[in-house]
Amino acid sequence: MEFSKYDLFAYQIMEYLISERNYQIVRVMQHKNDIWLINPQAENFPVVRIASSHEQMLNVEYLRNVHVALLDMIHREGRLVVFQTDPQAEPIHNEEIIEVYCEPHKISNPMILTTFQQLPHIIRESNDISGDIVRIMRTIEEAQQRNYERAMKRWKERIRPKATLIALGIFVTLSFFSLLIRSLCSDQTAALILSGSFYKINILAAHEYWRLFTSVFVSDSLLSLILQGIAFYYIAKSCEPYYQKKHFVAIILISIFTGNLFLLATGTNAIAIGLAPALFGLSGAFLIRTITQRLYRSIVISAQWVRNGILLCLLFVLPYSSALAMLGGFVCGIIMGILFVKKESLRMLQHHTKIAAVLMVGCLLYLGIFQNNEMLVDQQSEQEVVRSLRKMPLHFYADYLETCYNEAYK
Repeated sequence: MEFSKYDLFAYQIMEYLISERNYQIVRVMQHKNDIWLINPQAENFPVVRIASSHEQMLNVEYLRNVHVALLDMIHREGRLVVFQTDPQAEPIHNEEIIEVYCEPHKISNPMILTTFQQLPHIIRESNDISGDIVRIMRTIEEAQQRNYERAMKRWKERIRPKATLIALGIFVTLSFFSLLIRSLCSDQTAALILSGSFYKINILAAHEYWRLFTSVFVSDSLLSLILQGIAFYYIAKSCEPYYQKKHFVAIILISIFTGNLFLLATGTNAIAIGLAPALFGLSGAFLIRTITQRLYRSIVISAQWVRNGILLCLLFVLPYSSALAMLGGFVCGIIMGILFVKKESLRMLQHHTKIAAVLMVGCLLYLGIFQNNEMLVDQQSEQEVVRSLRKMPLHFYADYLETCYNEAYK
C-alpha cells in the first residue's frame, strides 16, 4: 500500500495523541478508515478527528453526527477538532468544528497550541515513509494496550465503593450502640432521645445541635437497621462513581443537616431517626447527574433507578421516619448535584442555585431557631431521660436538661 507524506503526518499526530495525551482510537462502523480519537479525561477536546486526504468525507452532517455520538458515549461536552495534514483539502465551514492544518513546524490555528503544545515539533518529513509508518503503528499498538490497562485500572478503582463501605460501616457500628441503649432503657422514646435522635426541644432548649447529624445513626430495631443498610449500600454505590470522594461525602453530610433543618423549621417536636435524608440527598444528586450526562439512555442506569426507587419507597414505612426530612434531603441533593456538575452551559444556573441555597438555609434557620413555635412535649419520656442520666455518672447533665425542660414548659 502506497503512503503519502500526508499519511505520515497523520500517523505522527496520532502517535502523539495516543502515547502522550492518552487518547484512544475509535472505529466508525460505516467508515473504518476514518480516524477518530477520544479521551474522556481531556479538559478541552475529548473528541478528535485526523484527516490526511482531501478525498476523505467532509460532509459536515456526518462529522457532527459522529461527534455527538462519541460525546454521548463518554458523557462529555466539547467542540470537535479536525487535524488535516493535506493542504489541498477543502475547508470545513462550521462554527462547531475547529479545523487545523498541520505541516512540519507549521500549525494553521495557533490557539490549538494552548492544549497541544508539542504538536508543531512532532510533525516531520522522512525519506522512509512506509518504514516510519510501520514503526509508528507498532508504537501506537503498544500505547493503546498500556492506555487500555490504565483505563481498566482506573475504572475498577472508580466502581469500587470505598467511601460507601466506610460510611456504611460507621452507620452500622454507631446504630448498634443505639440498639444497646434501647435494650437498657424501659421507655423506647427516652432511649431514642438518649441515643441522639432528632428531638426539637433538646436542640433548641438544651442547644444540642449535634442532633441534626447524629439522628441518622439511631435505629429503633434490627430490622430497620438492616433495611437502611441495604438501601444505603445500593443507592450510595450507584452515586459514588460519578462524584469525587469529597463531593460524595459532602452530599451525604449536608443532606442530613438540611433534611433535619426542614424538620426543625416546623412546630413539630416528633422523634425523627434514620438515614432517609442522606439517601434522598444522594438520589437527588444522582438524578441531576443522570439528566446532565444523559445516563438515562443506559439500561443499567435505568435498572438502578427502579431498584433505588423501591428502596426509597420502603423508607416511608419505617417508624420515626420523616417525610419532611426526606424532602429536605432530596432538595439538598438536587442543589449539590447542580453545583458539582462541570458544564459551561450551567454556570448561570449554578450561580442562581448558590443564591437560592443561601436564602433557603437562612429562612430555615430563622424559622427553626429564632421563630417561637409551639412544641408538643412528652414530659414522661423526658423525665425518663433525666432519670437514666442520673443512673450514670452524668448528674450534672441530668440537672442541666431538667432545667432546660422546665424553662421550655413555661
